[in-house]
Amino acid sequence: TSGKKDVIGKTGREVFPEFEGQGIFEFIDQVYKTGETFSAKEMAIKIDREGNGQLTEVYQNLLQQPYRDLEGNVAGIFYFGVDVTDEVKYRKKIEESEKQYVDLVQNLSAAVYTCDAEGQVLVFNKAAKELWGREPEKGKGKWSGSWKNYNQAGRELPCEEYPIFRAIKEARPIHGE
Repeated sequence: TSGKKDVIGKTGREVFPEFEGQGIFEFIDQVYKTGETFSAKEMAIKIDREGNGQLTEVYQNLLQQPYRDLEGNVAGIFYFGVDVTDEVKYRKKIEESEKQYVDLVQNLSAAVYTCDAEGQVLVFNKAAKELWGREPEKGKGKWSGSWKNYNQAGRELPCEEYPIFRAIKEARPIHGE
């Protein structure tokens, strides 16, 4: 909610003067002029919720849709704004956490990599690339970034025997291989 009171009979510019220069009124004017709907996802807007001049940044999914009179002329605008501020903030926290994870993995001295359930290498660090002597190509090779894998006796392993393949398929940790 906007927190605005005493809004009946007032224009949007009177109720939300803080929107001036944020593009909101320009979009409304464009909808009025062209009769075309405007929508935006996660648009950052600064709003004075308390009416005290303090602006709070919020994110909204917006829909501004014209409504027409009997002659088909634009008579007004339906303005729908859904506050998605919490969702945007949570997503940004998750993105920051993922970035910290990637940074951590990249800077480990041990070779680390992950695969999806189909065996595509998703994440690998510099140490893994050095161990393999190359960077895995997207969509080529599975379960490892190395050219070949061998068991402790020196026998080349088919991919079904790679430790990471077994760990994922059997849903259990594999140690000592």
